[in-house]
Amino acid sequence: MDRKSNERLSLFTPGPVSISREARQGLGRSGLHHRSDDFRRLMSELSGHLKAAFLTAGDVVTLTSSGTGAMEAALANLLSSGDKALIPVSGKFSRRWAEICEAYGVDVTRIEIAPGKSPEPESVTSALEAAPAIGAVLLTHCETSTGSLSDLEAICDAIHDLERRRGSEILIIADCIASLCVDELRVDTWGIDCAVSASQKGLLSHPGLAFLSLGKRALKRVETTTSSRYYFDVRKYLKPCAEHSRERTEYPPDTPFTPAIPLVSAVEASLAHLLDLGMESVWRANRSGASAIRLLVEAAGFKPVAGRQASGVVAFWTGGVDAGRIAETLEEDHGIIIAGGQGDLEGSILRVSPIGKGPGELRRFAGAFSGVLAKMGRTLDMDAIETEFDRLLEGCSIWE
Repeated sequence: MDRKSNERLSLFTPGPVSISREARQGLGRSGLHHRSDDFRRLMSELSGHLKAAFLTAGDVVTLTSSGTGAMEAALANLLSSGDKALIPVSGKFSRRWAEICEAYGVDVTRIEIAPGKSPEPESVTSALEAAPAIGAVLLTHCETSTGSLSDLEAICDAIHDLERRRGSEILIIADCIASLCVDELRVDTWGIDCAVSASQKGLLSHPGLAFLSLGKRALKRVETTTSSRYYFDVRKYLKPCAEHSRERTEYPPDTPFTPAIPLVSAVEASLAHLLDLGMESVWRANRSGASAIRLLVEAAGFKPVAGRQASGVVAFWTGGVDAGRIAETLEEDHGIIIAGGQGDLEGSILRVSPIGKGPGELRRFAGAFSGVLAKMGRTLDMDAIETEFDRLLEGCSIWE
């Protein structure tokens, strides 16, 4: 293995993930100028693909930013200082919603949830009924720190039912960074006002781009919010840029700031391929991969952290086995990189992502994982799970 070039390193981390062939090819396209019609055409294609991925007819804004930047942009454009928001907090990334809110002077009510648990519709509506002044709920679809998945559809249904009963609007903002093109997500059908995501997970591309899906209610709120905004002012992305836009063009207006042009090209190519495969096929493939990894984990005697399991990452308690040693040996001996726990969970759990992994890669992981555990005195009996493991791998065949 060439440790310097990392040629054989395989990312089983929940982001960044391994880059798709299409994204690599897109990144290598000849350079474009961002004030050219060729780039406007590329942005138009990406915008259409993003709408199809989010399953929305609304606007989708592309930012040169990490996913956290999209989270901040959502809050800066939709909430003002003094507004009240409800946040179910079950890990590092749902906690980040609260931290950004507090930085913007938003009054936060938290529902504290144990690691691995997911918010329930009843707990969300009960908290809203107890505090009628709350006008927004900030949700995390996949809590990447624990691998737990929120039932976003059921929670949105419960919130909209409460809206109808009390006659006032409750904005729904969702972190879908680890669920877009990974788990089922239907922005318009479920009534999500704003969903945020990023390029380095389900889109199988490089880090550096982030996205905001904005529904009609969100767009109205953008015009009345009083929070200070400049780079993250989505109005600049939605309206013509007066300085650069041409009056007559079939393409969208220019981006307000210089975008990461190669990343736009990479994401457009990768997402076009995912859409060709079909969103439902992509969801099923990632779900099968997660189930295969969970089967390995449980066969080794480990317990998954999450009750309602996301497809983007399988997190599991390592008990008396040294989590750090497992991860280090997988990388040193097999070139496989997985993720450890974060914050209070550091040293207690490991996290493995199946995003975009086909049967060959998952078999490679199974062999390496089994071998590493054997060195540590832990048995993983592959013979006992072979039939079920093979069945699950068939569901991942679209990635081969």
